[in-house]
Amino acid sequence: GPNWNPQWPREARARWGDSAQWTEYAERAAARTTQDWEAISISVRELEADLGTAVRKGLAPRSTEAMQLAERHRASIDTYFTCTYDRHVLLGRMYVADDAFRCHYDDIAPGLSTWLTIAIKENARHHGIDPDQATWGDLGKMTNGPLNWPCSDAKTGT
Repeated sequence: GPNWNPQWPREARARWGDSAQWTEYAERAAARTTQDWEAISISVRELEADLGTAVRKGLAPRSTEAMQLAERHRASIDTYFTCTYDRHVLLGRMYVADDAFRCHYDDIAPGLSTWLTIAIKENARHHGIDPDQATWGDLGKMTNGPLNWPCSDAKTGT
């Protein structure tokens, strides 16, 4: 998209390159066409716009509608690598704990990172997962250190 920063994949690879999920991502990415990537980009922009609208309208993060948005979010990640409900919960935690992710979501709508994390947990519960017991497997490889994406980079790509 227009805010793309070519540094992001390099930093993501440095952070997660040894994980099974990175391998899965790389295999899927290699098979995609330009049209595939454009469709994914449009889908993500639409999802993020819908998430921002939900927060600005005051939609409760534990509502059915919020869980549906959380499910769309999980499915969007699943286009890159297998994103179970457990994994989604753990990623949700990162969205509030990691400055780059928090800035990304909160730039869409103030408070979105926290709202989305709550909606993700509620969606996991709805699917039989206890968010407090969520596991990844090779979790350490997916959470080692913060990304170096300041808010201005996350928002504008500058």
